[in-house]
Amino acid sequence: MNHTRNDFAAHGWGQCCVFLRESNDLIGFCGFRIMEGLPAPQLSYGLAPSRWGQGLATEMALRMIEFGFEECGFKQIVGSTDFANAASQRVMEKAGMRFQRRVEQNGLDVVYLAIAL
Repeated sequence: MNHTRNDFAAHGWGQCCVFLRESNDLIGFCGFRIMEGLPAPQLSYGLAPSRWGQGLATEMALRMIEFGFEECGFKQIVGSTDFANAASQRVMEKAGMRFQRRVEQNGLDVVYLAIAL
């Protein structure tokens, strides 16, 4: 929680809770982080398993990318996930992000995707 407060204080953006419009149920989070070693802000998101497969993660990613470019002035946005997480890779691809690299990081097989203006 502290990193989110710090990001908002320093940049005016960070990670936010996501609520379902119809019911106001908390279903996940979405936002940006500055991660050491990355050339641009990193898109991050998570969704309650009961909401998987409904297109909600793609909608969250699309809206955050639009916000990042239009409101925050980003020139590039990066995303990453475990290589085995094909669903998260598809979310980023549907949001316009393209494969950049695959690396071993802290013992994990990680893929990076990015989108630029």
